[in-house]
Amino acid sequence: MAILGGGRSKARSTLVGLHDLLGFGELLAASGGTLDSAVGEFSYRRVLGLRQSVTDIEALFPKGTMFFHFNDTVTAYLDVDIEIGSSHTDPGGIAALPIRPSEYEKVLKFVSGCASLHQRSIAREDDERLGPAGRTFVVLGKRWDLGKVRSRRVFEVPPLQANLAFAEAYAADQAGSKKGFSHRTCSRVYLNDYVWFVLRAGFPTLKSGQQSRLAELGTPGGHFPLNLNPNDAKPIPIEIFHRLRNFHSVMSHHACDIAKALEDGGVSARKNG
Repeated sequence: MAILGGGRSKARSTLVGLHDLLGFGELLAASGGTLDSAVGEFSYRRVLGLRQSVTDIEALFPKGTMFFHFNDTVTAYLDVDIEIGSSHTDPGGIAALPIRPSEYEKVLKFVSGCASLHQRSIAREDDERLGPAGRTFVVLGKRWDLGKVRSRRVFEVPPLQANLAFAEAYAADQAGSKKGFSHRTCSRVYLNDYVWFVLRAGFPTLKSGQQSRLAELGTPGGHFPLNLNPNDAKPIPIEIFHRLRNFHSVMSHHACDIAKALEDGGVSARKNG
């Protein structure tokens, strides 16, 4: 018997980008848990600045991307038609059905958009001397449709309900520097192993010109997406939901140019222009 009925079969592959402002809780604690103080004003301005950062770059994300802003975090989410997963007996193995070019480009643009949000948020906080900026995770996973709630008093965010991609991004962020996410946050965005797998597996579906322009990013002569890695890059292993996940870091300022590399003319033409 299916305990969850027909709803359990409504799983969708989804991308989640989570950007979290660092040091926000400590700032609130220093303000005595209020925004009505000189220190609390910094917290208030950081929240406003984060919301403005989203509106500044939202057009850089693929069509259909939605955003949820809550206090010191912003979550971007987008459903994609990509079947990917790992077996219960071999959770470290990853397999996927063939990836269509259109869906692969969505993933590329979503990663590029998350990197742009990361950069914009950091630049704003640096310009306004507000805080240590934030940390960004991009996760590909599954979400389940719960249907509509039968109440006018219950407010939900449906795409984030029963969304294990969001839960994974949140868990990784909460693990923080103690679990290895201790690099300089201004230059890195962390991708889960499913995103990393898709970036590598879908590359052959692109046109030759797009492939060449993506290869120009980051480390010269490198293979995409390895050319986006920092020099000291090593996957960060972390256990989430009793499964060992590996998060890969990419240089955010290079990842920002992924979307441009997909266009005719690409990054080189823009730089030369």
